[in-house]
Amino acid sequence: MLAQHAEEREPAWRTFFKGVFARGMVQVERLLNAQGRFCTREKLCVGELAIACLCNLMLDLEPTCLDPTPRLKAFYRQTQGISSLAKWLGDACPLRRYFSRD
Repeated sequence: MLAQHAEEREPAWRTFFKGVFARGMVQVERLLNAQGRFCTREKLCVGELAIACLCNLMLDLEPTCLDPTPRLKAFYRQTQGISSLAKWLGDACPLRRYFSRD
């Protein structure tokens, strides 16, 4: 994420969210199965956790970034309801303070 280290962060973040991130999330959304999951296991798999954490970090920077991918947004909302993930999603996320738009 070069935007984090750009001299002028705000334009760099806008470019990132409209370009690389948007295209990538469309590709990720295509991997969701009919049940709105990435894995066929009953429990959340590590890859799903990683995707949920990425979405969490990016939504903090751009609250509308998942709007173009409604199925992915629904997946993320489902993960928010899992109490054991509370320390990795939302305000408690330890990585949350690293990324900044200012």
